[in-house]
Amino acid sequence: LDAGGEAFTISAGKTLTMAAASVVIKSGGTWTRTGTLTLNATSKVLYTTGANSTMTPEVYGHIEHNGGTLSQDGALTVAGTFRNTSGNFVASQDITANGIEWTADAVTGSPAQTWDIGTGGITIDGGTFKATTGTFTLAGDWTLNGGTLNATTSTVDFDGTAAQTITSNSNAFYSAAVSNTTATVSIADKFEFDASGTLTIDASATFATEGSEFDDNGGTITNNGTFEIHGDETFTTGILSIPGNTKVVDPAGCILTTHLGGLENVTFDQSGQTFTFGEDIDYITGDIIVTVGTTVDMDIRSLTVANSKTIRNNGTWTAPGSGSTLTCAGSATFVGEGMNFYDFSANVASSTITFQGTKIYTVANNLNLVGGDGTELYVRSHDNVATAIISNTPGNTQTVDYVRVEEVDGTAANHITATNSWDVTGSLSFWDFG
Repeated sequence: LDAGGEAFTISAGKTLTMAAASVVIKSGGTWTRTGTLTLNATSKVLYTTGANSTMTPEVYGHIEHNGGTLSQDGALTVAGTFRNTSGNFVASQDITANGIEWTADAVTGSPAQTWDIGTGGITIDGGTFKATTGTFTLAGDWTLNGGTLNATTSTVDFDGTAAQTITSNSNAFYSAAVSNTTATVSIADKFEFDASGTLTIDASATFATEGSEFDDNGGTITNNGTFEIHGDETFTTGILSIPGNTKVVDPAGCILTTHLGGLENVTFDQSGQTFTFGEDIDYITGDIIVTVGTTVDMDIRSLTVANSKTIRNNGTWTAPGSGSTLTCAGSATFVGEGMNFYDFSANVASSTITFQGTKIYTVANNLNLVGGDGTELYVRSHDNVATAIISNTPGNTQTVDYVRVEEVDGTAANHITATNSWDVTGSLSFWDFG
């Protein structure tokens, strides 16, 4: 149906039904609809040349805008795709569409209404795409191959139920949110958001860098879910801090980046691969988990375990190189499988160091367990029943002073020599108390 730019009337009591795959061409002229216009979900309305406006409350199948200026008569609902091939679109009302394809020219006006875009996603190949400052949800992929994103002060909320991918092509978001709680939202190239913006990850949601560059520009990260990294990405600020849970999952293993300045809870999770420290790590403030089949190698680096935190090693904590030190900043718990250290230091009065019963903790060089007079360091097994083992290679320095120990023993070949210390139950065989 081509109205040829002329006025078109659907009178009261009359119905015009556009069938499947039909096309309505509108190139100006006023459409008066006191009757009913029904648009099949696979039909298309093509707006060309001149000034046109969308029709409300009609539900479109597809819209293509190819020439002239297109304005909104009211809230716009598109069951399929809104394609802007050429011409400006003046956004001024709510938009609901399964997908948007933007090829040329611009979104104009000052959009501040709700945009709800479905699984068809948003593809930008040219022109300027101005984002609404209102609620902006997207259930599909964000793919910017060309053109420009005018992010305004928008927040794009990735709220799908299947995996979603973000391709930015060097165009920064202002803020972004991840509320997809059933599948991962991942980036395919450098992801950037504004220094005044926020990246928000909801509880049970996962945002994954997939090895691509990430630039927060010093903005805010609110992580109530999981921030997933390969571990060797470029984090542009060089001192990225990630709150909440971080998961390290490089499918090839890696030497960890030196671009991190703060992590909270960290999980190393890639079976068959090794994650190797690239620098001393004193910035993890929470717990550390190593999953089954995953290996952590401190190399020649050092690690500080924050006060009252746990390392749960269900994989392999391999023997590090000379000069490596694991330091307990306060009480610490080591559970799961045994672990290997070069130097081990817990010089923390009035604290408790807990080891997994039946497991062996090998210290290749110096062992430092120090409390105070009346503020002894308490060294124990996890249940005070099964005995944990500290195997400290002979000939190295042992500084063990003011320790009360319960169900943590040395070995017949590697005794532990201690001063001002005692065995709580009297059951240990390989401590020498001076």
